[in-house]
Amino acid sequence: TDREAQKRLVAGEDLQLPLYALAVEALRGVTVEGLELVAGKRRGRAAVGTEAVADALARRAEGDKPQVLERSVFRALLAQAEARASDVVAAVRAGRLDKNPVDASVCDGCAVRGVCRPDVDAFLPAAGDDDGGGAP
Repeated sequence: TDREAQKRLVAGEDLQLPLYALAVEALRGVTVEGLELVAGKRRGRAAVGTEAVADALARRAEGDKPQVLERSVFRALLAQAEARASDVVAAVRAGRLDKNPVDASVCDGCAVRGVCRPDVDAFLPAAGDDDGGGAP
C-alpha cells in the first residue's frame, strides 16, 4: 500500500528514490526537498518531503497524506541511502553477494526474482521472528 511504501522510505529501507534524488542533486545542482512514488496501475502515491514542498505534495496526494519531515531528517534519509548503497557496492566488490532484504516478502512480487534466485531459506531472521528463518 501507499502507507507501507511511505514507511519504507522513511525507515531507509527503500533506496531507489533517495538515490535518484541524490543523482538529480549532483547532476543538476539543485536541492531535492521531496520524494514521491507513483503507482500507475492502482493510482496511488507515497510521498515524503520537507515543509518546503508539503503543500505541493498534499495537492497531488491520492490516498494517504504525504509525510512531512524536518529538513535535517530528510537530508539524513538521503545520506543513509547513500551510505547503504556504498556498503552494498563494497560488499559486492569484496565478493559478498548477500541477498537478504529487510522484508523477505518483497521477493514474492519482484520482476527479477528469476535472475536473482534468492535462497529465501538462508535469509536472516526478521526482528522478532522466532522460527529461525526470515522466509515468508
